[in-house]
Amino acid sequence: MNRAFLLRLLFSSGIVYLAATSTFAQTQLQTSAQTTAGGTASSSSFNLLATIGQSSPPGPASSTQFSLTGGFVATLGNAPPTVTNAILNQTLTLGSAAFTRDLNASPAVFNDPNGDALTYTASSSNLAIATAGVSGSTLTVTAVAVGNATITVTADDKNGGTVFTTFSVTVTTAANRPPTVTTIISNVTLPIGGASFTRDLNAAPPVFTDPDGDMLSYTAISSATNIATANLSGSTLTVAPVAAGTATITVTANDGRAVRRRLRSV
Repeated sequence: MNRAFLLRLLFSSGIVYLAATSTFAQTQLQTSAQTTAGGTASSSSFNLLATIGQSSPPGPASSTQFSLTGGFVATLGNAPPTVTNAILNQTLTLGSAAFTRDLNASPAVFNDPNGDALTYTASSSNLAIATAGVSGSTLTVTAVAVGNATITVTADDKNGGTVFTTFSVTVTTAANRPPTVTTIISNVTLPIGGASFTRDLNAAPPVFTDPDGDMLSYTAISSATNIATANLSGSTLTVAPVAAGTATITVTANDGRAVRRRLRSV
């Protein structure tokens, strides 16, 4: 015997209702979510097994068993990376070691909500002051000249999401250190009409050294040019006898940064 049943599916607040003339059954929607390369996948599903029946006097009761399953999967939009630990402003000394920062090292500078692997780039607002680059996840900023520059670091999740952070770099010079006398020129006695005294001030062992590595220039003067004269050609000092007597020779090293060191020799 054919029986007519009235069935309705009602979706309300995540609940599926099945209604018939004499009974109904219900089941809760099951939802789950997982991260994918392109974003977050969200899924919902339901599975219902129910038995309904109806009696139609004077005939016997009849029943029907059925199952109802279904679901859907929706991929949500990609979430871009975020800046979680901004890099602080930096002061670099010209000639000193570069500033480095592993962007992935704890605490990481960036975070990606989807767990995407991030790639990085870096740029400087003034390459004449400081340069910036990234190798893998390591940022390197190198001082070039005294001044200020802004460094921009960008993270890219390769799924359309990017974010950047900036910090400033101030490049300064270290306090200048003067040259020092490392080898004293001993007093000399020159015979009248004899050979002059010569000394290459840069030859080993050098008379002067500069702790900052500055290039040195030299001057030499005699306290009594009627006794002995002093001349320089490059770094070579020449003292020539003129007449009997005593003269003091003063040799000065200049690092070009307004600091001098003198050496006196008789």
